Amino acid sequence: MQEMVINWWAIIVGAISVNVLGFIWYGPIFGKVWGSIIGMPPASEMSEKDNKDFQKKMAPLYFLNFLLSIWTAYVISFYVAGWTDAGSTLILNGIMNAFWLWIGFLIPVLAGNAMWSGKSRKDSWRMFLLTAGYYLFSFIILGVIIGGWK
Repeated sequence: MQEMVINWWAIIVGAISVNVLGFIWYGPIFGKVWGSIIGMPPASEMSEKDNKDFQKKMAPLYFLNFLLSIWTAYVISFYVAGWTDAGSTLILNGIMNAFWLWIGFLIPVLAGNAMWSGKSRKDSWRMFLLTAGYYLFSFIILGVIIGGWK
């Protein structure tokens, strides 16, 4: 059996990349929609003190999210390294493995979370689609970085 080599640089860069994507995805692109789904008031409606308190509370969560992103990238690296198709490139292999992990594991979990969230049907679907879309792009980014980094 061939020893698997973990590329920690690819894992770290991948984790940073998906966190940047999350900042953009849940900020300028879909931030208002996401905020309305989870019942968070827009920053413009918060006092300066409340906004600072909110940001202070978020810092540890961003760090924890980064650690979880490292873990996700690490796990994806096992699939990319272990399930190779002789006819495909490493980048394509990375994308395909990331996609199948997403559709096979994340989609059922995210759908269940949305269905049982207690939110309206409209908000449940919006929550599912926003989250599933973010993770699809995240997993593809990780697949490209991990599969393509030599």
